[in-house]
Amino acid sequence: MNDTYPIISNWEYRVLCAPLKNDVETSRFRISDDLSVQLMGSPETRKELVYSRRARFDLNRNLDGTEWEKGRTRRNYLDVLMEQIPGKDNYGANLTDSFPDGTSMALLDDRSGPINTGYYSRFYQLDDPDAMGTSSHRRGFSDRYLFAAQTTHSKVSPVAFDYEVDHDDGSSSTYPTVSRWSYAFPLEVIYLTPLTKWNPYNISFVDKSDFVEGLNGKCGSEPLQNIKGQYFYQTPAAFFGDDSGETDAADTAQNGLCAIGADGEEHAVAASGHWLVFPEIGGDVGFVRQRYPIPPVHEAGSAAFKEVKSLQDVILPTDYDDVETGVEFFTDTRDMEYGFNLYLEGGGHDHLVFIKSNRIFKDWYDDENLQYLNGSDYMTTADSETANGHTHTINIWRWREDADSAWNYELDSCRFGLKSDEDVGWTNDTCADFHDAVRRDTGEDTKADPTKI
Repeated sequence: MNDTYPIISNWEYRVLCAPLKNDVETSRFRISDDLSVQLMGSPETRKELVYSRRARFDLNRNLDGTEWEKGRTRRNYLDVLMEQIPGKDNYGANLTDSFPDGTSMALLDDRSGPINTGYYSRFYQLDDPDAMGTSSHRRGFSDRYLFAAQTTHSKVSPVAFDYEVDHDDGSSSTYPTVSRWSYAFPLEVIYLTPLTKWNPYNISFVDKSDFVEGLNGKCGSEPLQNIKGQYFYQTPAAFFGDDSGETDAADTAQNGLCAIGADGEEHAVAASGHWLVFPEIGGDVGFVRQRYPIPPVHEAGSAAFKEVKSLQDVILPTDYDDVETGVEFFTDTRDMEYGFNLYLEGGGHDHLVFIKSNRIFKDWYDDENLQYLNGSDYMTTADSETANGHTHTINIWRWREDADSAWNYELDSCRFGLKSDEDVGWTNDTCADFHDAVRRDTGEDTKADPTKI
C-alpha cells in the first residue's frame, strides 16, 4: 500500500556474559524486599534468603557506593556496568547516534563527547534541547531497565524513514535514514574464581572424543579416568572440608566423585564450574555466594505493582522481617503457621530438615498457658531430605535464654532412614556418617564474604 511493504521479523534473544573492568563490591548487593518471594512455601526473612537460589538482589546504584536510594532513576552505577557490554557489532564497535542531518548528537552524561552507541546505554544528553525543551533522555520511555545498542548488522530489522528538514528560505532537504538496534536488560553479576583453573591433582582434561565413557565416578570402584566440560571435577573435595568425596553438591553438580590424577591414584573431587553458592569451604571460611541475580521484575512498570510496593513502603518498617523486633508475622508466629527449615550438618554434606508447623504446636508449645516450651525435656522427631543417596530421622530439642533471644537447636539422636523405615539403630549426639549439629539458616555468622578470602 502506498509503495510500502511489511518487513517480517522475529524477536531473538541470547544470554551474554561479558567481563567487567571494575570490581563490584559485594556490599553493593542486598536482598530485594519481594514479599511474594519471601512468603513462598516456607516463609523466610531477607537474611535467610541471602544464600537461597530463589533470592533476587538490589544493586546499590550510587556511583560512590555509599547510601542506598529509591525514587527517580538517573544515570548510575548500573549504567557504568552495562556500558561495558557490546551490542551486535561486538567489541571494537564505534558508533554514534544523531539526527539524520547530523545535528543533536547523543552525548555522554557530562557532554564531553558522543556516546559510543555500539555498547548498551540508556541515558544520553542532547547538545541542543528538543522541541519540548528537554536535553536529558532515556532510551526506554516507560521501561527504566531498557538498554539499547546500535548495530550495523544486516540481519537486524531496521527502522527506516525519510527525514525531512525545512529551511528558513522555504526549501527542504530529505535524508533517507536506516537505524538498527538491539536491546538488553541485566540478569546477574557472577564472580569468577581460580577454581576453574586450579587442578592440583593434574587430572587430565580432554576433548569429548577422548573422554572415557561408562564410568560413574564412584570412589573405590569406578573413578573418572579423565574429565571434560560436562564432567568438570578437579577441585579437591578437601577444599570444602571433606576428603571422602562426600561433598554437598549444588546446582546441577554431582557429589561424592573421584578421579584419577597424574600420580595414577584416585582423588576425591568436587565440581569446578560456577556455583550459585559454594559448599561450605574448609578452614572456617564458610559459604560463599558466587552468583547475584539482579533482573528487573516484568510487572514493576504496572500501576498495580507500583500501588502495592508504595503501600509496602508506607505500612511496613524497614526491619519488618527481623525475627526479634519485626512485625509479628516474622517472629515465632510465622513458625507456628508455616513451619521452618533446619540443616543437619557435618560429615562433609548437609541435609535439609523441614519442621512442620503441627509438630511445633504439638511438641514445643503449651497451648493452655500460651507459651513456648524450652529445653531438652521437649523433643520433636523429623525426617531429612535425601542427600548423598540417603536420609535421616533425627530427634532434636531447642532452647533460648529468654523470650527475646533466638532459638538454639540441639541434635539429640540420629539414625539412617525415614520415620516410616525399619529401625536401623539410633546414635546419640551424632549420626553414623558424622552429622553432629542442626542449624537454622539466619543468613549470618556461618557465611563468608568473598572479599575476605
